[in-house]
Amino acid sequence: MRRLVTPIAVLLCAGVTAAVTVAASSAGPAQAARAARSCTMILGQKDEGFTRIDNPPKGESAGDLFAITEKLLSTSGRQIGRGDISAVETDPRAHIAEVTATFSLPHGQIDIQAAQHFHRTSLTAAIIGGTGAYSNARGSASLNGKTSRYVFHLIGTGC
Repeated sequence: MRRLVTPIAVLLCAGVTAAVTVAASSAGPAQAARAARSCTMILGQKDEGFTRIDNPPKGESAGDLFAITEKLLSTSGRQIGRGDISAVETDPRAHIAEVTATFSLPHGQIDIQAAQHFHRTSLTAAIIGGTGAYSNARGSASLNGKTSRYVFHLIGTGC
């Protein structure tokens, strides 16, 4: 079950880019200018902690909880932030969990959300918001579990 960390991180980056692009094209000039700013940020990740709470009934079931912490690393391997991920199992037969995560970086936080299949080693999730430098963030984030790298495609904010 340890493999859950990697898939959860990946799922959190579902494609919202098309919706943001459509919204920006029909928005006013100020909103369109904010949405036009975009960047791609690549970060490494290293698992730090994993906890599973087996809620009744005993064994894998809807409502089981997972809490994951990880270090976020620059391309040179230096720790520059942390990831706090929580997941609630929603469909034990299909091995699906609803996942949310907050990635805390020096200039703010990025929040993502997705439904994740436990046995996948990569994930794409929606960026649903942020704080600080990322307060207008939208877009997608993906995790490649084999390389332990996040790729954040941010729309509406700089890196």
